[in-house]
Amino acid sequence: MAAIVPFSTTQVAYRASHRSCDLQIAPTAAGRGTVAIDTTPASEMLLAAGTDRRARADDDLPGGGTAPLSRRGFQGDVYLPAGQRAGSRMWLLVRANSTEQTRLNALSYAAESMAALEARHNVSVDIAAQYVRPGMIGITYAVNGTRVATAVTPS
Repeated sequence: MAAIVPFSTTQVAYRASHRSCDLQIAPTAAGRGTVAIDTTPASEMLLAAGTDRRARADDDLPGGGTAPLSRRGFQGDVYLPAGQRAGSRMWLLVRANSTEQTRLNALSYAAESMAALEARHNVSVDIAAQYVRPGMIGITYAVNGTRVATAVTPS
C-alpha cells in the first residue's frame, strides 16, 4: 500500500467576480507578510481545476481555431515528464450546448484534471457535476473533508 503524501502548497483563494485565484499572503509581526501555505487539498484542487490544459489533437476547439496557440495549455507542462499535462480541458465547453453530453464531458474533464493529484497523494477525489441553473454546470470536488466548487457556463 502506498503512503499518503501530505498536502502542502502555496495557498490560493478563488475570486468568483474575476474567475481567478489569488495567492494568499499571511500577515507577519513585521507587517510585511509571507506567502501562506495550505496543508489541505483545496489549493491544489483549485489550481488543477482552474488551469487550462492543452487540448488534444482530436478535440473540437471553440471557434474552430487551428493555430498552435488555439490549443492553449499550461506553460509549466514543459517541466512535467513527457506526455503529462496539468490542468483542465473545461475551457473547451465554453461554446458547447447545454446538454446532458456537455455535463458528462464536464465530469470527464474534471476527473482528468484531478488524476495527477490523486496519484501524487494516494487519495480519491469525489467529483459531481450538475446543472445548477440553465446554462451553468456546477462542479464539486471533495477529498478528506475538503470541498471545492467551481462552475462552467456552456452557451
